[in-house]
Amino acid sequence: MGPRSWSSPMPACPACPTRGCVRCAAADAGVAVTAVPGPSAVLTALALSGLATDRFCFEGFLPRKAGPRMRALQALATEPRTMIFFEAPHRAAPTLAAMATAFGDDRPAAACREMTKTNEEVRREPLQALAEGRVAPVLGELTIVVGGHAAPRRRRWTSRRSPRRSDPGGGR
Repeated sequence: MGPRSWSSPMPACPACPTRGCVRCAAADAGVAVTAVPGPSAVLTALALSGLATDRFCFEGFLPRKAGPRMRALQALATEPRTMIFFEAPHRAAPTLAAMATAFGDDRPAAACREMTKTNEEVRREPLQALAEGRVAPVLGELTIVVGGHAAPRRRRWTSRRSPRRSDPGGGR
């Protein structure tokens, strides 16, 4: 029996519940997930990534040179929204390595290429794993989707009640 697959129309809005479906199908059940061709690679990659779709930003192509690219990524290191980037095939490996350095090795991401085509590939892994793997496509641009920075959880504020005092002398 071959691999199972599931096709989804493009979400009607960025807050569409397909995020949970993609994550469950891809990660838990081992089902191949694809999308019906949509209006842009940005939204198709976002829908297939399994990352948060409620708030995202499109950053386009990063600078070609290493220094300016790293500065651009460092400026985005605490961006809470899901980020979407385009990258040329020959620059995919250095860009993913720079992302792992700037955002952290374990930041969730998806590398998407040839979406809605015969050789479609979507890899959902932490940035370091994507940087070390064979991701660079032979043809066409790569769309990289990176999960937003998760702010550290704050401790919940709890009030401590002072013992009730019946009189200013402490009730003695």
